[in-house]
Amino acid sequence: MYCKRRWIAIRLCLRRCLETGRFPLWNERGFSLAESLVAVALLGTVMLSLVGALSTGSLAVKATRETVVEQSLAQSQLAYTKSYPFDSGTATYPTVDIYDATNNPNPVTLPGGYSISVAVTDTQDADSNIQKITATITLGGTTVMVAEDFKVNR
Repeated sequence: MYCKRRWIAIRLCLRRCLETGRFPLWNERGFSLAESLVAVALLGTVMLSLVGALSTGSLAVKATRETVVEQSLAQSQLAYTKSYPFDSGTATYPTVDIYDATNNPNPVTLPGGYSISVAVTDTQDADSNIQKITATITLGGTTVMVAEDFKVNR
């Protein structure tokens, strides 16, 4: 008798489901509020750490790019100064970004905010054919790199 009632209940339920187009899901439960909150908190933590990692990586790339630009400018200036004709009485040489038809027909375009200055000092020994060259790279008025080398009158 129990089986027959059960079968009739199932048939009635199926008929209603076919008529309405909705099928109930038996033996399924949804997520509780606590489970949903834990999932959202976990997802938020993961996303926050991912954004932090991307931000740190971006800052590191920017710092590396600036360092490479500064080193390149300093090396270019020192090479240009060494190739410039020797002048024993000078306190400075032209910078690599200034046009000179003879010595610098293709000047370097400095990135925004950068500037270069060159200082020359005579060496303390008796040889006046050696000069100490100091190239200073500044960004927005702040010194970011100083490179030194020697120029010899050959």
